[in-house]
Amino acid sequence: MKHLLLLLSCFSAITALAQNPKDYFAFPQEQKELVFIDEFDSDDSSWGAEDGVPSEDKDSCIIKDGYFYHNLVDTDNNRNLALPHNTDIDFTRNFEIIVRIKVVQKEKKDYGIVFWGRDGLDLIGHFLFIDHTGAATIYYCNQKSKEQPCGYKQKWIYPYTKKNDFNIYTIRKYKDDYYIFVNGVYKKKSGYVPLTGKHIGLGSNENAEVFVDFLKIYYLPD
Repeated sequence: MKHLLLLLSCFSAITALAQNPKDYFAFPQEQKELVFIDEFDSDDSSWGAEDGVPSEDKDSCIIKDGYFYHNLVDTDNNRNLALPHNTDIDFTRNFEIIVRIKVVQKEKKDYGIVFWGRDGLDLIGHFLFIDHTGAATIYYCNQKSKEQPCGYKQKWIYPYTKKNDFNIYTIRKYKDDYYIFVNGVYKKKSGYVPLTGKHIGLGSNENAEVFVDFLKIYYLPD
């Protein structure tokens, strides 16, 4: 009986360790369900193919040589632009977003943009801003119009790994929190806000060139 209890105790400890969301390998590949992937190996893209997206904004994106390339050429508005893509993803479940992205500095304030759980073209969803140093900011925005303040809560992530080069960002939503990894290394925990939208998006501000190698989204077990 003692041996059985010891075995059960060891099994429970291993199970708890396997589900530690701060462990990058907590969820083996066979436990994940791939629900979205774009490796940008086709010029035929649905990014920005939404009603209400101006044609000149769509032209800021080129898919070529296996990359999503975004270079926003604008006037002096210093604006941000991320092209939406509609999905059927339920962002109230546990999920994991993995994106390999490079941001090339052109001016001081430069960053690439990834968003998810956005409801249509309203600025309601979670966003990840990434600059050329690899540093990033994750925040929630509930802006229903451009005239309203964003009302966001943000967390800074400072990896300082590969400047002006590709880095892999993993945003793992598990239960009530996000766990952020950069190149497989745990960096930050951030609170999750329930999301009702199903749009994802990629883009930049007008001071950056952004290259995205791939974007993958998985459901994780409960």
